[in-house]
Amino acid sequence: MRKTALLVAMTAMLAACGQPTSPTVVHFTTPSADASATPPASATPSTGSTPAASPTAVASTLTGSYGILIAGGRVELVKTDASIAAVAPIAAPSVQYCSSNGDGAMEASPVSASGHQVYFRDGDTRIRRLTPPTGATDVTTVPGGSTQVSFFSVSPD
Repeated sequence: MRKTALLVAMTAMLAACGQPTSPTVVHFTTPSADASATPPASATPSTGSTPAASPTAVASTLTGSYGILIAGGRVELVKTDASIAAVAPIAAPSVQYCSSNGDGAMEASPVSASGHQVYFRDGDTRIRRLTPPTGATDVTTVPGGSTQVSFFSVSPD
């Protein structure tokens, strides 16, 4: 019985490692009475700015229901009416294999959402925030490279 359980667990791990990646869709809802509200221009950081370069920048707050679509080298914030609230390019991490046998790496989604913001890992090390309607803003960096991938998450509030 124990050997069978071990065999099943090992088979599942090996099968998961070799699965091809596909588009990831994440759904979430932020509290709001008005899903069409737009942040004031002063609250929307410009694309490519960093907190150090722009300490007074205020993140735009997401309201209403949104979906997140990751496909074709882009991450999109999709409104309930199917319009795109924000889009930004997203690079895949360098880690492609989970062993020297060429088994494809099965990685967790590079996106995490709080109650009012959406963050994503761009490439190996850059953590960015989707900022409707302008795109994305750099937030921080994490360790990463061709043999190391970092995962992150944000608090839901």
